[in-house]
Amino acid sequence: MHRGEGKSKRHPLRRLQLDRNKITRPSLSPLSPTGIPKIRHALSLTSSPEAEPQRTAYQFSSLFFQKLPLELRRMVYAEALGGKVVHFTSLPRRRLGHFLCREAGQGRGTKREGGWGCACRINDSRVYKRMDGMVLALLLTCRQAYSESIEFLYTHTTFSILYTPHLLHLSLLLPAPRLSSIRTLCIRWHIRGLPYYTRPGRPGVAFPEDTAHWQRLWQIIANLQGLRDLYVVLVDINWKEQWLALEKTLLEPVKLVVRPERFELVLPWEESDVGIDVGASACRLRRPPRVMDEEEGEDW
Repeated sequence: MHRGEGKSKRHPLRRLQLDRNKITRPSLSPLSPTGIPKIRHALSLTSSPEAEPQRTAYQFSSLFFQKLPLELRRMVYAEALGGKVVHFTSLPRRRLGHFLCREAGQGRGTKREGGWGCACRINDSRVYKRMDGMVLALLLTCRQAYSESIEFLYTHTTFSILYTPHLLHLSLLLPAPRLSSIRTLCIRWHIRGLPYYTRPGRPGVAFPEDTAHWQRLWQIIANLQGLRDLYVVLVDINWKEQWLALEKTLLEPVKLVVRPERFELVLPWEESDVGIDVGASACRLRRPPRVMDEEEGEDW
């Protein structure tokens, strides 16, 4: 090898060090009006960094954005996206669907457990309405409309869980910032295998999966940082004697839920103890106005 050829080749690390000296530092002087950067918003919040930064262009040709200040636009978003009660349901391929509560806006009745005026059933979800396509059209108009309005879909909507695994699914589906935007949550919670129950003469809990499910869901609820209104109805048609014996233990996870300002928990039995200590939680324990019929319990 000739001496000249050896000098022309630099070690990769040496070349990297030399190239770093050529990098120009950004100016610290104030930006000129023409140098104002475009607004940067991600269209959808993700848990991992984006490969390419997403940018939001100014909508100079839109009268909606040019004529209305942000305060008025936010009022429009709240009116268009808010005021709905959304129930969740399962779709094929482990997807999560939704339908609108048909009794939203009619107030809470007394026909069903806990005085919660909603008789919607998951099994009949196909006959109920879904969210209007115009709502999604607003969100998908442009990136600026999405970034300004998406919060109202969560903060001004009542999320209703009729089947508790849907809450677990929702916690895995939505990014943490979206979950934290939920303000109002209603849960109809059916007790199938009684958590913490132990059979005489047998070690360990009788229903470990149900016990873990119970603990996990209360932890999810406790972690909803923006939650302000929580309404939970516990439905138990099989375990009256065992529930009453374990009631204090069963309600121990409720102490974790300290963020809601209004929290009502309807216990499943008339004999339930509404004086159990719930710690720093704002939870108000209530007895049910009536015990649900057995045939109603499974498909609600």
